[in-house]
This record gives sequence, structure tokens and C-alpha cells, in this order.
Amino acid sequence: MTVICLIVVGLAVLLMPRLSSAANGNKTAYIGKNFYLSSNIWNEKDQDILSINFHRGNIIPIGTEVTIDEVKKTKIIFTVNLTGIKYNFILSRKHSNLNIYELMDRYFLKTNPLKESSYKKLSSKEQECIKLGLICSDMTKKSVIMAYGYPPTHRTPSISLNEWNYWESRARRMIISFIDDKVIEVKGYSFPCNEVKK
Repeated sequence: MTVICLIVVGLAVLLMPRLSSAANGNKTAYIGKNFYLSSNIWNEKDQDILSINFHRGNIIPIGTEVTIDEVKKTKIIFTVNLTGIKYNFILSRKHSNLNIYELMDRYFLKTNPLKESSYKKLSSKEQECIKLGLICSDMTKKSVIMAYGYPPTHRTPSISLNEWNYWESRARRMIISFIDDKVIEVKGYSFPCNEVKK
């Protein structure tokens, strides 16, 4: 029994530095460097943006070039290069099981997504919906993320699921359903993008 306990303790000691390293990430890979937003994000008030990404207020558009100023345990501080405005992107523990570096890698890219071939191959209607921050019928999962951000992981733990939950506001939830990687229904939301010219 004593030997088993010693083995377990020994393994825990060996694994702790690795787990800690993975959770802490590497700030030097981010701070002071330029990135591009992978999706639209919404700034509801002041300069604070919750990772649940309520769809209220002003849109900071997909492809916006930013500089990372600081990475903290539950906060990414970045500046929009064009305007010089600084924002706090706050990891909401209540709505996410990600760590701050996983959140960083989802929303901040080394290259501009609007210049990628995958974006250029989309229909003009789908591109317009992404730029407007709208959901259209027949959008792919990737296009929905570009237009609306990632669904919060407390209700959508994997984007491989065919039902995604978003929040328009604190009181209003919407559910997007997919079949064969295409939007087929959105509960709690209309399809205003269907009015966009194809």
C-alpha cells in the first residue's frame, strides 16, 4: 500500500510542471505582437468584452488588426491598431471551460482571415452576412464562427455538435441547428441576411 501511494505521489509530482506549463502558455508569443480578429466581436459598453460575446453594441469587425498588450489569467488586453482604442477581452469562467491561451488562439490569428482563400471562395451573400455580423440560412459552421464568434462552451462544448447556443443578450438565447455543415434553423432569431442580395 505504501509503495502504491509513493508511486501515485511521484507521478503527480512529475506531471505537475507539465500541466502548469500547458495552462500558463507563453506570454512572449503574444505580447507586443500584431494579430487579426478571427471573427466579429461585440463591445456592449466601456471597453470590456465578455468571452460569451453578447451581440449588443458596436461590432469590432473580423480581420481587424490588433496588438496584444497583456495576457492575464482571465483577461486579454489588446489595442485596435487603426483607432488606438484599448479593450479588455474577459474570459467568463461561468460560460467557458477554456483557459486564456485557448481563448486567445480561437480569436486572434497571425493572418487576416478575410484574405484567406477559404473566405474568398464563399458566395458574395455569405461574405456580406459575415461582414454585417448576421446569420444566414445555408451558412457553414466556419462562416457562422466568422460572423458570430464561437458558441460559449458551457452549452456548446464542441463545435462538432450540430446544435450551437449563442446569447444575443443576457436574457435572449438563440439556437442554431446544422445539417451537413449548413445552417437549417435558428430558434430565437430571424434570417435578416436572406434579404441581402446574392
